[in-house]
Amino acid sequence: MDIIMKENLYCYNSKKRNLTICEELPYDILLYILSYLTPIELCCLSRVCYSFRVLAEDDWIWRGFYPMIRFNFCYHFQLNEFPKLLNTQQCKQVYIQELQTIKSVSQFIGTWHEQWCDVQVLNSTKVSFNGLNFIVEYTKNKFEAEFISFNGQSLKFKLTGGDSGWSFIYTLTLNNNQNNNQHKLNNNNNNNNSSNGMKIQQDDQNLQQDSLQLHVLRIHDNIEFTGMFTSSKSESNSPPPHFRNKNNYKLFLMKQEIQQLQQISSTTITSSSNEIFNTNNNNNDNNNNNNNNSHDNNNNNNNNNNNNNNNNNNNNNNNNSNSSCDSRRHTRIYAY
Repeated sequence: MDIIMKENLYCYNSKKRNLTICEELPYDILLYILSYLTPIELCCLSRVCYSFRVLAEDDWIWRGFYPMIRFNFCYHFQLNEFPKLLNTQQCKQVYIQELQTIKSVSQFIGTWHEQWCDVQVLNSTKVSFNGLNFIVEYTKNKFEAEFISFNGQSLKFKLTGGDSGWSFIYTLTLNNNQNNNQHKLNNNNNNNNSSNGMKIQQDDQNLQQDSLQLHVLRIHDNIEFTGMFTSSKSESNSPPPHFRNKNNYKLFLMKQEIQQLQQISSTTITSSSNEIFNTNNNNNDNNNNNNNNSHDNNNNNNNNNNNNNNNNNNNNNNNNSNSSCDSRRHTRIYAY
């Protein structure tokens, strides 16, 4: 019972003082424990923290290893030959090579729309790079993508699975214009290494491509197809480099939307006002035409009335003349 109480008291004191077991143990006991480790394990332990490094580099631990590793140091530690230091010119060449690889890799990175034959899939393929290898993710139709190779100008990966069970090999290549731009950029890098740093960055931004040529091989029947990968604009949500943060970029997008809405409203207002003006003009023209027609009709009616009156007068005169003639005839008849 006393032993249990002492252990609990020891644990309580350790937690209260925020000390670990290794910090509570005496230095000699820690060295004795570390003496059971191999040289490789001691090297790994020395990289954990400063206190472990002091323990792992103690001479008492390494005395048992000196005879064994005196003549074959690299073999026991599994170390390669140390790289030689580079001069300034070699450092520039290494930097240029790394820059060229980054540029060639960056043209394939992103989320892509797929279009070939009768296949049109949005956001089908996502390509990323971890510094050593490409990571290809195919997000549609239950396919699994497997990276095959990359030679600086073309990226090749394989699709397996899916509902049909067929397998495909996709080969993505740069367009001709992008190849020419890349060649020019490489020449500029070889000619001007240090003075054109800002220009190189600007060229990088200008060389962000929007499409890739696609070659598809269907494996089970060896039928080939050609198509295109077009870049998705989902990355356009990220602010351009001349914006300091995302909030400013969001405000800029909101202002653009407001301006577009204002332009749309102004165009609708002007079009509606023009329509109203045109309808009013048409109505006025119709009224004027109606008035003119009515006036012409009135004039015609008056003329017709005048003609009728003249005809009536002529008829009356004729009747009078006829009546006089008849009376004469009668008188003449009666006179004889």
